[in-house]
Amino acid sequence: MFENVELKYETTALRPGLFCINDSGMSMAFLLVGEEKACLIDTANGMNNLLEEVRKYTDKPLVVVNTHGHPDHFFGNPYFDHAYMNAKDWGMARAFMRMPEVQEILTQREGAFPEFRDIQEGDVIDLGGKTLEVFALPGHTPGSIVLLCPEERILFTGDSINHHLWLQIDGCLTVEETLAELEKKMFLKARADFILHGHGTGFDDIHLMDHLVRALKEIVAGETSEDQLREFNKDAWSMRHEFKVDTERQYNCIDSMILYQKDRVRK
Repeated sequence: MFENVELKYETTALRPGLFCINDSGMSMAFLLVGEEKACLIDTANGMNNLLEEVRKYTDKPLVVVNTHGHPDHFFGNPYFDHAYMNAKDWGMARAFMRMPEVQEILTQREGAFPEFRDIQEGDVIDLGGKTLEVFALPGHTPGSIVLLCPEERILFTGDSINHHLWLQIDGCLTVEETLAELEKKMFLKARADFILHGHGTGFDDIHLMDHLVRALKEIVAGETSEDQLREFNKDAWSMRHEFKVDTERQYNCIDSMILYQKDRVRK
């Protein structure tokens, strides 16, 4: 599944009680430690024992949350007793779990995926001194969620808000629908200073939300003459809409893009 890739975790302390677990550069999990519990946000690809990595940094009871149902965000679930995911993504996630190569790996490791527990907008995870408030943000997937830690003023966004937003694969909402959902959540800008997403090793300024809204609006308005075809998988192509962020604020990268299919943009 991951040929020619050296698989390892690299964990970085971003703040006291906050860690980024980099899974071989392919995706990130985040560990937030409170006074009583810890929360693991996403479990990455699961090709190495993530529980062992987490236990290097905390021995507190764990709450495991998947931001959405794509493999690079939940395939590490078999190392844990439970995992929360929004029920709208369960069908997608279970389809990935049934893949023959995944079942082969599980058999070799004598492991199994735990049953999902539903998590919904309005839920609050209390870790003791730190909380995580759950908000729905469908777009990249129907059940995508983001988690706000108001005490740290951080928004954990999975793949919903990042520099390479994928809207070209099966299960994504249309560009218009994604834009509408993101605009509903712009109030979160007043409650957070930074974003941590599933494919960045550090903080992005919360104003990334503004830039993403602007780029989505450009696609909807047909300002796409410079968009080009991009191969995102074998024999699979999409349109690439590039956008930039301001250089006065802190971002993981400057060059950014949205991938989409032309037939998923309403005329």
